[in-house]
Order: sequence, then C-alpha cells, then structure tokens
Amino acid sequence: MKYLVLAAAISIMSGAAHAQIADVAVEIVDHFPDTQIRIVEHFEDERWQVVGTCSSSPDMAVQIVEHFEDLKVRIVEHFPDRIVCITRSDDLDAETRSLLNLND
Repeated sequence: MKYLVLAAAISIMSGAAHAQIADVAVEIVDHFPDTQIRIVEHFEDERWQVVGTCSSSPDMAVQIVEHFEDLKVRIVEHFPDRIVCITRSDDLDAETRSLLNLND
C-alpha cells in the first residue's frame, strides 16, 4: 500500500510540474523583434501552446503582424511544436491577449 501511495504522489507531482514547463519564453514587442509571426487558423508553419505568463527573461522577442511574417503560428491546446510562455503579458492589450488565448 505504501508503494501505491508513493507512485500516485509521484505521478500527480510530475503532471503538475509538466504544466509549468515552457520551451521558449516570448516577449511580444512592437519594434526590433527577433522574428515576426502571423497567427493563423490553418496552414501554419508551427503550432504553439501558450501556457500563460512567465516571470523569466525572454528567450525571443516576437512581433505579431498581419503581413510579411517570418513564421505562421497556430495557437493550439494540444500537440504543439513549441510550448511558449509570455513575459510581461499584463502589458498586452485585450486583442493580443485574445489572439494568444490568454484571456481569463
């Protein structure tokens, strides 16, 4: 019985820890980005799962554009190519938060 409880505790803790892991910390900027993305519903280059806000320093500065993008990104809930957290997400306007599925 002791081993069963320990195994259950480990599986619960590992699931909770996995929810906090992000591949890339992204900062949304208006000027001087590392890359420009366009958020699309179909025919994406990459699928990103946005897991929320992160307090770490950004790995990449991204500008969201409507034309002439470097990368087309589809925001998904399952099976992403990258798991992304957003730095300084409180500074984003409502439209950008909606595009990134960050609305509460």
